Amino acid sequence: MGASAVAVVRAFIERINAHDVEGLTACLSPDHRFIDSLGTVFGGRETLRHGWHAYFALVNDYHVSVHELAELPWGVLLAGEAAGRSNG
Repeated sequence: MGASAVAVVRAFIERINAHDVEGLTACLSPDHRFIDSLGTVFGGRETLRHGWHAYFALVNDYHVSVHELAELPWGVLLAGEAAGRSNG
């Protein structure tokens, strides 16, 4: 049996906070889709690998803080915040 959805989400957040791009992209399917806060869609593992590298270079103190987490029938709900300052 695979890891629980909550365990997968926690591991993903840990990889983000460690700025572990290879660990992050290892979690993604080849056709993964990421939708940013402006609604822009980025597709594919390799696109996201490059995107995470660029983002962590731009915002080297980026981190995600999760205050509450709940596993629901349709997925995992996180309440918290993401923060960081641009180096530019």
